Amino acid sequence: MKKRRTYFERSVRRIDLEGSQAEQRLLRIALVADLHDRPCCGLTQAIRDAQPDLIAIAGDLMECPLPPDAPKDPDDWYAGGNPLVRAALWAVTSASDAVGRLRPRRPGNEQALAFLREAVHIAPVCYALGNHERGITPAQRVQVLHTGAALLDGAFIRLQVGACEAIVGGLTSRMNAGWLDAFAQAEGKPGVPVVRVLLCHRPEYYDRYDLPGDVILSGHAHGGQWRLLGRPVFAPGQGLFPHYAEGVHDGRLVVSRGLANTACLPRLGNPPELVIVDVFG
Repeated sequence: MKKRRTYFERSVRRIDLEGSQAEQRLLRIALVADLHDRPCCGLTQAIRDAQPDLIAIAGDLMECPLPPDAPKDPDDWYAGGNPLVRAALWAVTSASDAVGRLRPRRPGNEQALAFLREAVHIAPVCYALGNHERGITPAQRVQVLHTGAALLDGAFIRLQVGACEAIVGGLTSRMNAGWLDAFAQAEGKPGVPVVRVLLCHRPEYYDRYDLPGDVILSGHAHGGQWRLLGRPVFAPGQGLFPHYAEGVHDGRLVVSRGLANTACLPRLGNPPELVIVDVFG
């Protein structure tokens, strides 16, 4: 039987906990971001082959839009305070959203929910929300919980996975500094290595809010959409030539290029990716 071809890359990123000289792998995470309720051939099999201890979803798995007349999220077009650049980015993202709404899509987020139902049989699944899930309803939250995934919306849980206790938190697009403090100060079990994993859809929050965590997992930037001479061109929330578009930053922030495309422009030199994160300590 001919093997089905996937259209995404599998990238492996390594995180070494600060101050650790050990070579033991404490945790393997499969990072899924920006699926946008699209089909993704071979995704669950690629995750299964990687044998992760944890599957982390860093937002925009589903499409749960707010009403068209709802105020636009200013973080979508934040650009460091320059009003002209902000206005241009607002126009671009508004046009992209409008085109995206014209695309035919199956109702009910069935692609996303089907992925969750399969993924929970591979490893524990932790799911944080992104900007495309700002309009998630109570009924949709129940649908997610019925799959067996943990929905982390300004909350954290403790999991005994791999060779550590993982404290996994989910930060939504609505900031909650009090919750971040609680996450940063949560204590693990005595004598057991602890890894704090923060799922934060927007990588630009990393600098803006000094995010806590040993490992911070993000998406949202879609790799910069186009890459020219190896440089990402544009990302919502960061503007032109974004810094946080993919890869590992400061030894703890991991940004995925995402698995789907919602923009009116195709990707260029920027393939989707499944990220495998190995945490050593």
